Amino acid sequence: MSHELRTPLNAILGFSEVIRDNLLGRESARSYEDYAGDIHSSGEHLLDLINDILDLAKVEEGQITLSPEPIDLNAVIGSTLNLMQPRAIAKRHALSAAAGPDSHRVLADLRALKQILFNLIANAIQFTDPGGKIEISVAPQDDGTIEICVEDSGIGIAKADIGRVFNPFERVTEHGKPETEGTGLGLAVVKSLVELQNGYVRVASNPGVGSKFCVYLPSSSPDGSDANPAT
Repeated sequence: MSHELRTPLNAILGFSEVIRDNLLGRESARSYEDYAGDIHSSGEHLLDLINDILDLAKVEEGQITLSPEPIDLNAVIGSTLNLMQPRAIAKRHALSAAAGPDSHRVLADLRALKQILFNLIANAIQFTDPGGKIEISVAPQDDGTIEICVEDSGIGIAKADIGRVFNPFERVTEHGKPETEGTGLGLAVVKSLVELQNGYVRVASNPGVGSKFCVYLPSSSPDGSDANPAT
């Protein structure tokens, strides 16, 4: 963990010192702009890292209090897509939700659901090469759950490695691909939050083709009679 935290911190300190001390001269405005961008991206990475560490620690210590309520999935998915679009655009990904005839509702904690979606989409963006496709879909299941899937056209996962992707600090990458940044905590947080809400997770993937991560959460009510869904 010390390496994971020090890498973005060193970048932030190093580039900010160059700007602060004007080491490149006042004529190098473009270089300073690039350094400012590097500082910003390193800060974002560090924030994601700290958030994942804190979330997993809370789960392991039993400090997360969940408040299940009927939630309109269309609204939550829409707001999450808006939040994640800048990351997708930066990698030239097509990020969208599959159009469905109905709006489905789950019985879940709103903050936890948003975190699950955020982590799954962030994972898809991270492991999909520039110009890829990421799609979110929703479908009711016969067992009374609602399936929420995030499917990408990314590097994929070998069958032998699928069982490891939800282990904390595991980073599974395709053979021959450079290791990406991150601690491997995002999917561990997803699995923990889903299971705390009486749900489960499944993964389907093929190297070089893409991955499909699906979470299954209880439907809010079989007859759809609950009112005032959260958004």
